[in-house]
Amino acid sequence: IALAQSKEIQTYAQNDHANNKDTIHQLFDTILKSHPDFIAILFVTKDGRILKTGMDEEMVTSTDMMAQEWYKEAILKSNTPIIKSTKNNSNQVVISISQEIKGEDGQHLGVIRLDVDYQELEKYVKVRWIRWFLKITLFIRVPLETVIGS
Repeated sequence: IALAQSKEIQTYAQNDHANNKDTIHQLFDTILKSHPDFIAILFVTKDGRILKTGMDEEMVTSTDMMAQEWYKEAILKSNTPIIKSTKNNSNQVVISISQEIKGEDGQHLGVIRLDVDYQELEKYVKVRWIRWFLKITLFIRVPLETVIGS
């Protein structure tokens, strides 16, 4: 996730007195508004501070988010985004993408998670598949001589 490299997020995570919380919320809001298939963004620092944007009532948060499986797995996989499907409180299937946030010196700062609407993602994949299928179908139906210019 590109947000994992954000200097604003790293600064907030490294300093519990950082005054850029509003800036990060604005960044998250902008991302959600420009990508309607993104449902929520959650950032949990290593000391337990939580920033979340989106359907707040839909995203389950606990008093110890660092004990959540998605948080622990993101740390284990470190530089590799973790992609999982899950259901939110409304029983809506979402695809969660989580990744560890690290400082410039490689120290653990927290984990960021992006929830994507599964139905929107499924529609996107179906449209792409239909376009691919139509291209192949047209290719097969066009005489080979037309394609290779004999």
